[in-house]
Amino acid sequence: MTFVSRNSRGRSAPSVLLRGCAAGFVAIGVLATYCGVTPPLSLRLTSGGARPVAAFIGDSYTAGAGASSAQTRWTYLVSQQMGWSEDDFGRGGTGYVRTNTPGQPCRHNDSCPNYPGIVDEVAATHPDIVVVAGGQNDLTEFDVHRDLVAASIAGTFTALRAQLPDARIIGIGPSVPRAVTDSVVAFNDDVQGAVRAVGGEFVSLIAPTPVILPDMVLPDRTHVNDAGHAAIAARIVDALTSPIN
Repeated sequence: MTFVSRNSRGRSAPSVLLRGCAAGFVAIGVLATYCGVTPPLSLRLTSGGARPVAAFIGDSYTAGAGASSAQTRWTYLVSQQMGWSEDDFGRGGTGYVRTNTPGQPCRHNDSCPNYPGIVDEVAATHPDIVVVAGGQNDLTEFDVHRDLVAASIAGTFTALRAQLPDARIIGIGPSVPRAVTDSVVAFNDDVQGAVRAVGGEFVSLIAPTPVILPDMVLPDRTHVNDAGHAAIAARIVDALTSPIN
């Protein structure tokens, strides 16, 4: 049978395919056979028979910029390996304080608010899981007004928890296609503190080692290719499935 994942437009797209014991379970980049054994917790269906819905808030990386298809962007890969149904709210050029206008790289016909500005829209879909990723678009502002950006980071997670008290909330720190500076480390720390403060989970893309390597960066020096998206997905899945997170 075929499972489907939801996107931000509400359409359905093929995701994971089970073809019986001979073929086993196939996910992007992962092959494992579960015939005769209990699937891991992250791949089980909810008690109602549906896959848990994960809403992704983020920037162009989350929207899939640089990926060759929707099926190679990191949000899709994570959703398949975690057994989630994906709702992607990624909007290019945005961040915890940064907004963007419709068009490139926003790729949305509606407005592209910052992360706090999209909380109501996300909460209205009643997701089981919310993943908030990015922040690299805020780094210039962060260098000048760290307190302002830190307050917006904290406000994003506080608002999500207030509207979705039972949701699993996951914060993903910034990823940068260049050297990791002290500013990036400080931003990463602020995201970690904010998501932990609301009982959420945190995943770093810069520690213990940076996820993004030079050969993953596209000529625009901003976005990453399929290998970059796969590396981001692998780091996140590894962190979320580790005994201690």
